Amino acid sequence: MDLTNILEQIISGIASFLISTFIIFLIGKFGGKKIILKDPSEKFKLTSLSLFSILLFLTSFFGILSLAGFYFEWVKFDYLLIITIVLGVLSSLAYKRQCPNCKSVFGNRKTNTKVIRKEERTHRYRDLTIYYYLDGVEKNRKYGDKEKTRMETIETRRDYFECSCGHKWWGSPYELNLDINSRPKPNKVRTNIRDPKGFY
Repeated sequence: MDLTNILEQIISGIASFLISTFIIFLIGKFGGKKIILKDPSEKFKLTSLSLFSILLFLTSFFGILSLAGFYFEWVKFDYLLIITIVLGVLSSLAYKRQCPNCKSVFGNRKTNTKVIRKEERTHRYRDLTIYYYLDGVEKNRKYGDKEKTRMETIETRRDYFECSCGHKWWGSPYELNLDINSRPKPNKVRTNIRDPKGFY
């Protein structure tokens, strides 16, 4: 590793830190302190940041660093990208699971699920046959000419949560198809034809 490469990494790290800090600042400014702070009434400081905002900062930091790594063609650029993706997933989970009051991710639990609406919907499909080469690689697919229908039961549900701090809230409604696992399965046919791209 030469001096130029070291300087690239130092400058990229500082720039990533500053930009990520600015992103968190903008979110707090326009989205409200309640998004990034455990207690919106507190002053902005590191110890008052929620787990979601910390993960979001790290996601932004490594994301910008990944762009720098791609631009400067660093050898370990792919590791930075993997870290960014993992942190992005964790940030999304933290945001969905955190308590709206104390921003705790681990202190809340689901207490109940209620069915808001239940309805029958028509599912249209065609019979499907999948053909495979001798080695098991898919060769092609063929759909039936006649369209078929079946009725499926769809429930609209809402989950209710409670945190150890005493706060209670509910999530957004979501749909659940009760019959999706019983949909007709494709007919699988193994042919005697060898895969032209296979090795025998």
